[in-house]
Amino acid sequence: MADIVMDFDTDGKWNAKDVEGPAIHAPAKIKAIVIDKYRIEWLDISDPHTNFYAKNHMVATVIFAHPVWINDTACSSAPLSMELGPEKVVPDVNEEWVPGSEYNPGIYTLSVLDYNTPTRRSPHHLTFPLRQGTTIGTLIDKIIDKKMHHFLFLPYTLEGRWKGCGDHVLHCWAVFVHDGDITRADSEENPGTAFSEELTKTYIQGGASTYEQVGRGWWLLYNPVEDEYTPETVYSCARLTYHLPHASTDWN
Repeated sequence: MADIVMDFDTDGKWNAKDVEGPAIHAPAKIKAIVIDKYRIEWLDISDPHTNFYAKNHMVATVIFAHPVWINDTACSSAPLSMELGPEKVVPDVNEEWVPGSEYNPGIYTLSVLDYNTPTRRSPHHLTFPLRQGTTIGTLIDKIIDKKMHHFLFLPYTLEGRWKGCGDHVLHCWAVFVHDGDITRADSEENPGTAFSEELTKTYIQGGASTYEQVGRGWWLLYNPVEDEYTPETVYSCARLTYHLPHASTDWN
């Protein structure tokens, strides 16, 4: 059987009933929604009962300037996140690598919610103001135009846990800051602390946190910028389970 190849620009479908799907397929009426805040959430995926602690899954959420009626429901926010996609072969990746094992394609995902508060799984969040008149499409189109949705999750540690969501969230946030879509790099909650610094913390329910640097994903076409918003000190220097063929150092 021939390998099924991933196409980041066409794969997936929009689910009109659940109002979610790949951001590349978001309908025009969803993209036209005006938003006024950009919130980063740390989702707790740890299970203390089994002594399992993992770095948070990072999600950005856009907050609507006003509720919008969709499918007879007043909707108020929409998470934008890089999620694990199908285990398909990605062109230009080492042909000996196995999708679902050595790497996993990501899907830049949008979902619409009927509330605008942080989710119950979020023990920590930061909120940033958006330029007046910004729409969901303003942000999505920028990420797609820069090919930032062509992205791979990579496995770290012998357990093969996927990493990359924090890397993706940080660089998307930095693009929006540089372009003036996010009008202030200081968060409403912790204005004296850089987002990149907070990103190195793992939060669990109850407010506890531990220090853990970010594991990189693999940007296939976008060249991430290193600057004051995305410093190298954020990233872990531990060993990857598998190594990037073009990397000069071992990432994790």
